[in-house]
Amino acid sequence: MPFIIIKDLTFGYDGSPHLFEGLNLNLDSSFKLGLIGRNGCGKTTFLKLLSGQLNYVGKIDTSERFLYFPPAVENPHLNAYELSLSLRPESHRDYRLEREASLLALNKTALERPFDTLSGGEATKVLLSILFLEENVFPLIDEPTQNLDLRGREVVKDYLSLKKGFILASHERLLLDSCVDHILALSLTGIELVKGNFSSYMENRIRWEEFQKNEKTKLNSEIARLERASQKSRQWAQKTEKGKYGEGPVDRGYIGHKAAKMNKRAKAVDKRRQEALEEKKALVIKNEKRVNLSLEPLKYHHEVLAYGKDLSVGYQETPNLTDLSFSIRRGEILAVKGPNGSGKSLFLKLLLGEAKIFSGEYHRAENLIISYVPQKMEVENISLRELSQTRLVDEAQLKTILRHLGLDRKDFEVRLSDMSLGQKKKIFLALSLATPAHLYLWDEPMGYVDILSRLEIEELLVAKRPTMVVIEHDLVLLKHVATDTLDLTRHLHNRNELNEMSE
Repeated sequence: MPFIIIKDLTFGYDGSPHLFEGLNLNLDSSFKLGLIGRNGCGKTTFLKLLSGQLNYVGKIDTSERFLYFPPAVENPHLNAYELSLSLRPESHRDYRLEREASLLALNKTALERPFDTLSGGEATKVLLSILFLEENVFPLIDEPTQNLDLRGREVVKDYLSLKKGFILASHERLLLDSCVDHILALSLTGIELVKGNFSSYMENRIRWEEFQKNEKTKLNSEIARLERASQKSRQWAQKTEKGKYGEGPVDRGYIGHKAAKMNKRAKAVDKRRQEALEEKKALVIKNEKRVNLSLEPLKYHHEVLAYGKDLSVGYQETPNLTDLSFSIRRGEILAVKGPNGSGKSLFLKLLLGEAKIFSGEYHRAENLIISYVPQKMEVENISLRELSQTRLVDEAQLKTILRHLGLDRKDFEVRLSDMSLGQKKKIFLALSLATPAHLYLWDEPMGYVDILSRLEIEELLVAKRPTMVVIEHDLVLLKHVATDTLDLTRHLHNRNELNEMSE
């Protein structure tokens, strides 16, 4: 099989430290590689370096032809057939495009419509279909499930599991477990190639962390013992040296020899203690620090914070959801499920008091403090400091959380209105984590959060058990944190529109 050989690769953006320095890596092009790492560690950059979009120092030696996903669509008015011919003229065939589209559960009418009229999910499936028109390429796939609902993610998971030879950068655990046979783990200290899927990688990582923890405990004990021995030797040497000048006849040469010997021993012990400290430091460097996240939910004095019975709710003149009954109890995490367009965000708007109630019984407890992470982020033209002052959260704590979520310090100086959608999402999530509240409403909070940070947020929610209503496509996270589920599919007022909206 052909190989991808990376030699002494060095790259950094202007004005920033190198993301990669002297990187050496050999990859078999038959591998199905999952690329993971913290936000900001260089996953997208690594894919763009392989695809030739960025200049670098070093060498990438391979006979493979790389294709980056998602490609830039310069003319969004083209339909899928025309776009395929534009992007892949050497491999375009209508029947091939239709074959790949059918594997992605994409109907032919979507292929005939202009690209800019497609939903986010449809557009993703069209570009994936074009990507895999030809087998003799090596795809570099960057976050393919970002715009997909649960059903769409399942389809893409099954689709990619049929393919061979690619690199897939993703934060989706189920996708990585189903589709990859090797993990490429990026960190601040380099890159690691491990055989297996994400779950096996994490099992090995947990075992390694436990080993590191035990080794560190042993070293701490050894350092303490050496410090005691060193102090005892020095004290004995000082006492012996003073003995040369005591009263009466003494053998000063013998005493001086013994004192020098003890001093030499003390220096040897000090040297070993310093070596042990260096070993301990190396352990800390090699074992990447875990995110220090915190959450302090407020406890409400009543058990039920909100409930509804036989509700019909919507935004304007007609209801979107009907026959809806639910209760939100203190300390419970309610997962709201349903395809795109089924009214999940509307349900959160109901709890926020921003939806219209047509009929039924509804009650929300008084004086609730609510922390809300919206799906769509609308922000003012203010700085992060002004935001922290407006929201009454500690600026240092907010910035610490944002650093863990992958924002660079230079991003802290950017006005919120000029930030990307991903940066805005992380700011709202960080605000929520930094705000004590009775009820947390999170609308797709993990969309731009790296897989390791997701694990730590998951652990935090399990440990703190806030009262929460969450909409999220990460099924593994929901499985571990949710105490109850509300499926809105059967409550949609006009279910005939559901399939079209959820593509």
